[in-house]
Amino acid sequence: LTHVGTMIVRNGASLSHRRGGGSSLSINVTGDVVIEAGGSIEVSGRGYWHGLGPGDGAGYEAGGGYGGRGGRGGWQSNFLGGALYGSPFFPTDLGSSGHVGVGGGAVRLVVSGALTVDGSVLANGGNGGAYGSGSGGSIWISAGTLTGVGAIRANGGSSTNYGGGGGGGRIAVYVCEMTFPLDETSVLGGSASYSPQHFGDPGTLFESANTVAILSQPSSQVVCAEGSGAFSIIASDIGSFTLQWQWQPAGAATAWVDLVAGDNAEVGGVPVVHVADVNGDTLGVVPLAGYVDFAPRAFRCVVANACGEVISDEATLTVCAGDFNCDGFVNGLDYDAYAELFEGGEIGADVNNDGFVNGIDYDLFAEHFEAGC
Repeated sequence: LTHVGTMIVRNGASLSHRRGGGSSLSINVTGDVVIEAGGSIEVSGRGYWHGLGPGDGAGYEAGGGYGGRGGRGGWQSNFLGGALYGSPFFPTDLGSSGHVGVGGGAVRLVVSGALTVDGSVLANGGNGGAYGSGSGGSIWISAGTLTGVGAIRANGGSSTNYGGGGGGGRIAVYVCEMTFPLDETSVLGGSASYSPQHFGDPGTLFESANTVAILSQPSSQVVCAEGSGAFSIIASDIGSFTLQWQWQPAGAATAWVDLVAGDNAEVGGVPVVHVADVNGDTLGVVPLAGYVDFAPRAFRCVVANACGEVISDEATLTVCAGDFNCDGFVNGLDYDAYAELFEGGEIGADVNNDGFVNGIDYDLFAEHFEAGC
């Protein structure tokens, strides 16, 4: 559902999605959203149906799991509650059933302006009675501001007798500014009447003071001396954002410096990497000849928007100089290939990049070869 302008959910009105696997409710509003008192976005009991879901509880009486493990079932507590699954940072999964209690559904709410919740946003699990209850579902909110006096909940369902409570769901909130009361945001495990082991575990609640979400982090690269690497990031936001790749030219535990397109030098002034697309989602990196004798360097991306900055995980570029033929392995073929160039006095055998091919280069290559990758 996409809406341009202000969207108001009036008193007595409710938005939801149909029951069962494959269903979810996604709302994208280029404006403000107001959920009035008595109004709701509710997908409680709209998740996985009886006996279904990745966190389905064992037997008839164990609770379903998702963000928290489901409570045990049976008079001897011998039926294990459903397991954990899904992401605490980007929750999109439905809650699982506890055989009778249905899991909570899934809501994705993107609001470019202000989100006011005086009513409720709910993805609770269904109660199971004397049998297993459903786990809470997913609520993922991105908004400029979040305010109001209502409730945001993805709690597990409750059980009686020998039934296990459902595990709590998952809630993630990305906002620049939040005045919404934290005690009205909950992912509680469902209660039970038989024993503490029958209670569902609480789920996960993640809150970020920035609307940027980094969905995919850069990964470290190992390349040969003549190869190239690429660091990628996937970020999302409710509005515009900028990317700036950085590195540590002086090595680990030193200052981070913005990369520039083209050659970038280490502290001593030797150009060691050539990079492209320093403000894009994929940074191309080519190690230069001067890089071979340096320790691996770390790279990261700074994602900035009106809220501030979010920094990606670090990823390193390691040059495996022993892989001379760039086939991804260090073996006798690399040694033979280097020896052939060295014996011919070819400039490609100048490992230390000093303009000469001599025993210093041979010893340096041998050192890298013996070190492997």
